[in-house]
Amino acid sequence: MNKDKYGYRMPLLTSKPYSLVNVQHKNKLAQLFCKHNYILLNRFDKTTVFENIQGDEIVSICPKCGKIEFTTFFKYEGMGYK
Repeated sequence: MNKDKYGYRMPLLTSKPYSLVNVQHKNKLAQLFCKHNYILLNRFDKTTVFENIQGDEIVSICPKCGKIEFTTFFKYEGMGYK
């Protein structure tokens, strides 16, 4: 995975919506010994100018080492999430 392809920002329903978050990507050994502090972030693709209009991809990621716990996709349904 190209580390510079994706950017991360805070989800819409937080105190600072869509503010960018710096995530450090470390190797697997450093990820093994990290004391993870997982947070939910909105992942977007930096290489394209278009946004996904069907919903948001939410990632549970540790900002200290870059380990991803899980990913999910929230679909829009009219004026809200499905």
